[in-house]
Amino acid sequence: ENADLAPREAFFNSKSPDTIYWIKNKKEEKLMIKKMRNIYIMALFKKYFSVKIKNKKIEHLISLIKDADLVYYSGGGYLTGMTLSRLFDGCLFISICKLFKVPVVLSGQTIGLFRNNFDKRISKKAFNYAKIITLRDPEESPKALESIGIKNYQVMFDDALFCDKWENENDIKNLLLNVGIKEKNFICFQMHFWGINSEEDK
Repeated sequence: ENADLAPREAFFNSKSPDTIYWIKNKKEEKLMIKKMRNIYIMALFKKYFSVKIKNKKIEHLISLIKDADLVYYSGGGYLTGMTLSRLFDGCLFISICKLFKVPVVLSGQTIGLFRNNFDKRISKKAFNYAKIITLRDPEESPKALESIGIKNYQVMFDDALFCDKWENENDIKNLLLNVGIKEKNFICFQMHFWGINSEEDK
């Protein structure tokens, strides 16, 4: 088991003030695509020539992928055109898994909202490699996958709701009170509000 830096940090220094990761304009988008190609080329060299990559964070993450038995890529809404940088780094990450023949499971995902053919092309290439894709919404994500010819999916649930039952009544009561829920009986739902601007409407 490994707990380590996410691809956005290991590959793109997402916390750095001068990062291009969050893609604020077309120029940064092009730079990120170029950086993705460079990282993939580094992974190719690592596979075929066993070289050590100079950048320690990139070297470490690619080595973890190379030695993994399985990559379990847990959801939310990372793999959408509206969270573009996450879609890009997710597709790069899956492509590197494919390069090293490490199986990938995509779990509890929201997928879609592709902006253009480039988004669809890289998504199709990456998602085609996944052994199984489980989705947390029953309508829009299946439509998005079908639109790029991906059929290897199942509609299930959000991974955040897939957890052991907590038995201690006091613990449960305190947890609910801490988040402002007084009654025990409640439901969980989620929605995206892209395109809605006012806080009141959200």
